[in-house]
Amino acid sequence: MTTSETPKNRMIFKILILGGNPGRRNGFLRAAAGERISCQLHSSIGVSLGVAQTHLSSGENVALQFWALPNDPQYDGLIKSFVKGHKGIILILEAGDEGRIESFFENIPVESVHSTLAVIVGAVQDRAAIMTELRQAVGKPLERSSAKLVHEVVDIMAAAMTGNDGLPMVVEIPEAACPIYEPELRIGTEEHNSPEEVEEIRNVAHGLGLRTSGNTCEIEVEEGRLQVSMLSGRVLMRPTICEYCRKNCSRRINICIIGQDSGWSSDSHRTKAMLTMAKIVALAERDLPQHVENQLLRSSICRDFAARDDAPAEILETLIRSDAPYNKESLLEVADRRVKEGRLPEPLYNMLKRRLERVSSA
Repeated sequence: MTTSETPKNRMIFKILILGGNPGRRNGFLRAAAGERISCQLHSSIGVSLGVAQTHLSSGENVALQFWALPNDPQYDGLIKSFVKGHKGIILILEAGDEGRIESFFENIPVESVHSTLAVIVGAVQDRAAIMTELRQAVGKPLERSSAKLVHEVVDIMAAAMTGNDGLPMVVEIPEAACPIYEPELRIGTEEHNSPEEVEEIRNVAHGLGLRTSGNTCEIEVEEGRLQVSMLSGRVLMRPTICEYCRKNCSRRINICIIGQDSGWSSDSHRTKAMLTMAKIVALAERDLPQHVENQLLRSSICRDFAARDDAPAEILETLIRSDAPYNKESLLEVADRRVKEGRLPEPLYNMLKRRLERVSSA
């Protein structure tokens, strides 16, 4: 905990924040770092940064540089470069993360996993199962503790970094101490769209037959449901694959549509409003740059996908087919692998196999 003593040393450590829910990762980061947080990269590549400082009773003045990283296959290459130089990991877990823990460490060096502080937020139905899964993932027994505030977790991590012991560890905190935080970022150099501009954007969306809710425009595409903020122009997607998955994770993927918000002209609207309209029209009419198409395709793939028994064969065929080109496997080979990994029920595999055989014979 902080003291009034004069710090003897100043130490800086790079700490990764991992977890399946980006809102919860950002919530922990905001609670830990306060105003020392930057979410400028969150809307494009899912990365948020922050710094927390604490004075330990032993006299050290410790700064923890937090890097909250996405758990998304489309950013694997970037994540591998961001993890360089880290000294510890804070893994944010909540209800619905059971069965997913190993996937959170996929881009992390094995030796680093031992320096993990797992934070369980709120009530988890089967604590014994999640503890067993954590032990298997980190490869060591874990000490258990509890905290009321995120700042207490920061102190625990700082002490572990300076003493080189105490990890891996599990700390439980109440959900109210780590609320979900979804930053609404500015795009370009302007403020959010004005209420008048939002209303005009809403009229454009309705003219295209699209549904709006509050300040969000919803667009259904084959890969999932897109949500465009009419305030900021930010685009999020809930993949179709999530609707047919047995797991209850809150997966929302940022879709980055690169555009220049200058050079537009309008008598009544600023550049941001025009760019937001352009995004909605392009998504609704599926007239998209190739890099956006690639993002939509990659968003349809999930390493943790576990199909529900009621998933229709047509959906499974589309989802598995989208995975096949990246694995250089046939459709049935991918499906067979998913069965062996426990991510596809065998009856669904047999139904899909019969369907493909009928198509082939026809």
